[in-house]
Amino acid sequence: MSKTHRSTKSRPTGKAASNPGVINVDPRMVQRVLNEVLKTFTSPEYQQQVTKLSQASITNSLQAIQKMSTLSGKLSKMDSQEMSKVVERSVNDLTKAFMQFNTDQFVLLQKLSARTLEILDDQSSAKES
Repeated sequence: MSKTHRSTKSRPTGKAASNPGVINVDPRMVQRVLNEVLKTFTSPEYQQQVTKLSQASITNSLQAIQKMSTLSGKLSKMDSQEMSKVVERSVNDLTKAFMQFNTDQFVLLQKLSARTLEILDDQSSAKES
């Protein structure tokens, strides 16, 4: 295949370009969006929020590691039969915790979707004004 033939094939046809389902993205708009995202990420308010969340996350992780260390010491002293009992008694609660986690994640995703639609709707209404 020649270079000319390939480049001709990769161009959108008139039919695809006029299809209302196809969105042509202006590179300048993409750059403006990226600049806005960068502006948000570098703002002092955002940086402060990220710092607080990071500190809380590190604190929680350290506490979890300390608890796991204590638990590991306790479990290592158990024999096989005691360990089996711990596992058997834990399965139901662990399953419930896992299900609750999945439910919480689903609810958060629904809230994010609703908020996203709200923001986009507000912005499209503002454009009409």
